[in-house]
Amino acid sequence: MQFLTRLVVSTNIRQPLQPKCQARVVHILMIGLRHRAALYFFIFLLITTKQAMGYTEIHCRLCAVTFNISRRRLRTEPEWMSWTCTGDKKTSGCQLGKLPNPATCTDEGKDDSGDDCDDYSRKDVTQDSTDLDAIMDEREDEDYTFEEEDQYEELEYQTDCGSDISEEESAMDIDNEPEDQLYMMFRYFINNEPRPKHKCDRGRGYDGKSITAIEMRGCNTAQCLLSKAHHDSAMREEADDQDFERGGRYCLSGLCDHVRSRDSGSEEVVPSRHGVSRPYVDNVSIQADGDNFTAIPFHPACFDIFSRLSRKRFGYINFEALGNWCFDQHDWDSVESNDKNVKKCSDQWWNHRDGCEYLAANPLFIPDLAPILRGVVQDDENFSPQNGSFNVPPNYHDGDGDDVFNTLPLEIRLQTLSYLSSSDIANLRLVSHTFRQLPIFLWRDLLKAEIPWLWEVWSDDVPFIWATTTNEAIVEHRKIEEETRVWRDNARTIIKQEMPEIYDEWDQDVAKLLSERPGFLEAGRADAMNEMVRLPIGKTNWFQLYTEITRNWKSLKGLQNRKRIWIDVEKIVDELIEYS
Repeated sequence: MQFLTRLVVSTNIRQPLQPKCQARVVHILMIGLRHRAALYFFIFLLITTKQAMGYTEIHCRLCAVTFNISRRRLRTEPEWMSWTCTGDKKTSGCQLGKLPNPATCTDEGKDDSGDDCDDYSRKDVTQDSTDLDAIMDEREDEDYTFEEEDQYEELEYQTDCGSDISEEESAMDIDNEPEDQLYMMFRYFINNEPRPKHKCDRGRGYDGKSITAIEMRGCNTAQCLLSKAHHDSAMREEADDQDFERGGRYCLSGLCDHVRSRDSGSEEVVPSRHGVSRPYVDNVSIQADGDNFTAIPFHPACFDIFSRLSRKRFGYINFEALGNWCFDQHDWDSVESNDKNVKKCSDQWWNHRDGCEYLAANPLFIPDLAPILRGVVQDDENFSPQNGSFNVPPNYHDGDGDDVFNTLPLEIRLQTLSYLSSSDIANLRLVSHTFRQLPIFLWRDLLKAEIPWLWEVWSDDVPFIWATTTNEAIVEHRKIEEETRVWRDNARTIIKQEMPEIYDEWDQDVAKLLSERPGFLEAGRADAMNEMVRLPIGKTNWFQLYTEITRNWKSLKGLQNRKRIWIDVEKIVDELIEYS
C-alpha cells in the first residue's frame, strides 16, 4: 500500500491529484495487483507519460493550432529556413536551428537523412516497453537481487504532491519489502533512461521538401486579446489602435514568435501596447469569476479571417463580442478544430505528421495562389463574362427540339442553375443539350457558394494590419532604428565640430528623410498590398479560376488551411450572437 501511494504521488503530474483522487487511484492499483497485466499496463502509462512532465503547449484560440511549429530545411537552403519547435529553451530535444551549428539539423528528403546532433533527446521509452516486462520477470526470480545506483538523478520537474507523506514513512528502509523493491525499480527505470547519440527527431519539424519556409510565414506569430479593465495602463488609447479597439473594453497586445509552456511564466511581446509587455498567456480564462488577467492568444492571420467573417455577419468587426466570448470560456477542451488532423497533431509537443503540413501554411499570403489569380485576368478586348465557358462543336444545338429545358426563357434556366452545385451542373450538361454551353459569369456564383473562403472573388478588403508583419520583423526594424540613431548622433558630433556652417541644414534634411521612412506596420501593409491581386468582375475568366483552384488544390496548402480556419471561425462567429 505504501508503494502504491508513493507511485501515485511521484508521477509529477502538472496539476497534482487531490488526496481523495489519489486514494481512488491507489484503490484501482490494489485491484490491479490481482491482475498482473493490468498493473503492468498502468505502470507503463506512468512511464511513457513521464518523459517531459510540466511542458504544455498553448494553442490559438481561433484555430486550435500551436504557435510552436518547426521546419527542417533542405541542405540547399540557408540556415534561417530551419527553426525550433518549442517556445522554451528548457526542453530536451533537438532545438532545430538553435544549435551552435544549425547546419546539422537538415534534411535531404530521404528517410535516413539528417546528421548526428550534439543535443540530447530522451529516448522514447514506448519503443522499449519490453524492458519493463523483463525487469518484472526478473523480480520473480528467487535469486534476483536489486542493484541500486549510488545516486539517483533528480527529477526534472518537482512538485509538492508528495508532501503529505510523513517523515516517518520517508525514513523507512524501503529495500526490505517486495512492494518497495518494485517501487525502486519503477524509479530506477524512470531516472536512468539511456541517452543515445541520436539523429534529429523527424517528428519535431515539417520536412522542407513538403512545405517551403515562405509558405509557413507567420505560423508561430501570436497576438493576444487583453481586457482593459484588468490592465491599469490599457485604458489609454494608442496611436496605432484599430477602430474596433477604441472605446471598448478590450484591446490587442503586441506580437511574439512562439508561445512558451504554461509552466514558464509570462510571455514577452513587442511592441508594448497599452502598457502591457509581459502578459500571462493561455487559451482560456483560468477562473470563472471574472479572471480577465489572462491574455487570449491567436494567430494574426486567424484574426484576419475572423474580421472578414464578422463583417460578413454583423457588418463590422464585433471585437467586443469576441472578448466577451473568450473570457466566458473556462474549459481547455473548448479549444478545438473541425479538422481531425489538428487533434492528431495536438500532443504534449506538436506532432509534425507527414501530410499535415498545410496546418502550418499561411492562409493569407499563399505563394502559389497569386500566379493563378493573375493568370485569369484577361487583357483581350473581346473578352466578356457573357461568353461561353466551353469549347463545343458548332452543331451542339442539334436535338434541342426534344429538350424540355429549351422551352424555358434564358433567365429561368440561369435561375435554375443557381440552385445546383457544380457536380449537379456537370450531370445536367450530360443529359441536356440546352445546358451544354454556359456563360463564364456563372462560375463566379459557384465560387462564392462552394469556396467562400476564396474572398478574392467577392472582396477587396485589405489584410488585417498586424497580420502583415511578425515579431522578428518588428525586432529587426527596431534594431535598424537604433543603429540609425547611433549613426546620427555620431554624425552630429563630427559635423558640428568639423563643418558647423552646414550643421543646421544637414540636421533638418536628415530629420526629414528619416521621418519619411515607414514604420514596421506601414512597411508590412505596403508589402501585403503589393502581393494582393484584384479580380475585376468584367475581366476575369471565372471558369478558368474555378478549374485552376480545383486542379491545384493539393499544392495550395495555404488555401487548404484557410478553408479549415474559415469553418472553425465561422462556428465561433455564430456563437457571438448571444454575446453581442
